Amino acid sequence: MSDLEKTANNLEKIESNNSNLDQTSEENLLVTEEIEKQISTKEFNLENLDKTENNQDLQKKEAQNSDFIDEIKNIEQIGELKSDFQKLENKMEQLLVAFESKIKYDQHKETIIDRLHKELQQYKSDFYKKLLQPVIFDLIFFTDQLDKNIPFLKDKSAEEIFKYLSEIPSEIRDILYRQGVESYQTESDVFNPIQQKIAKTEPTNDPTLDKKISQHKTHGYLWEGKIIKAEGVNVFVFKE
Repeated sequence: MSDLEKTANNLEKIESNNSNLDQTSEENLLVTEEIEKQISTKEFNLENLDKTENNQDLQKKEAQNSDFIDEIKNIEQIGELKSDFQKLENKMEQLLVAFESKIKYDQHKETIIDRLHKELQQYKSDFYKKLLQPVIFDLIFFTDQLDKNIPFLKDKSAEEIFKYLSEIPSEIRDILYRQGVESYQTESDVFNPIQQKIAKTEPTNDPTLDKKISQHKTHGYLWEGKIIKAEGVNVFVFKE
């Protein structure tokens, strides 16, 4: 074999080896890419797994935090309730103190009212006694005079008895006068409904006598300037 042929054969071997080498390189490249894909897929799965675990851990922590916050809120609410109960208890104690003070005050006030009522009753009793005492003494004196004079009336004439009896109302009016009660009788013959009261009406056919006083029957009485009893009179009434 010539040198040229040897050289050609060597070139063919080299090309064949290069071809095989390229094929092997391509295969290796495919295998490498496949491995890289698998590695990438595994890394992605691991990353997703880590994220899932992290999310689960985060959810657990959030749930724990939420429970912790709820416990804190419950504790705060319990504290607020205790504070409210303490305020309510303080108010109840204040009300109790005020109620006890009110009872003591009412008892004291009732005692004072009872004492004042008794004093007022005593004062009224003493006042009535002082007010009536002069009248009672005057009536006692007047009664004693009657008792002394009545036995002598049996030997008196009718005219003298009448005169004695007619003086009795005047003596009683004197007793009233000493107590501030004044008697009166008007001199006018014209009927005055303010000062007088009709005791009896008498018919008349004279129109000029209509509503004129025919007779003064009883005295009127004034006490402290006010009429306590009107004068009693008989009045004419015109009738055709």
